[in-house]
Amino acid sequence: MAVPIAARDVAAAVGALLVLTAAVSVVGTLIVPRSVASWLTRTVDVVVNGAFKLITSPVASYKRRDRILAAQAAAILLGQLAAWLLISSSGTRCWSGRSRPEA
Repeated sequence: MAVPIAARDVAAAVGALLVLTAAVSVVGTLIVPRSVASWLTRTVDVVVNGAFKLITSPVASYKRRDRILAAQAAAILLGQLAAWLLISSSGTRCWSGRSRPEA
C-alpha cells in the first residue's frame, strides 16, 4: 500500500513535534532550576494524583494512608519517565517513516 507523500510529511511533522515536546519536558524538568511546567508533566501528575486519591479514599487509618502515599512521588517520577519514553519513541517512529524508501 502506497502512502501519499503529503501524509508522510504530516506524519514526519507530528513526529518531530512529539520528539520536541518530550525534549522540552525533559530539559524543563531535569535541567532548568526554576519551575517549568509542560502539558506532559502536568498530565502525568494529574493521572498519578488521581490514581492515588482513588486508592486512598476508602482507607480510614492515617498510618496506612501515609504508607500508601509515601510511594506517590516515586510513582510520579516513574510515570514521567514512561511518558517521555512513550512520546519519544512514538515521535521517532512517525518521524523516521519519512525517510523510508518506497518499494
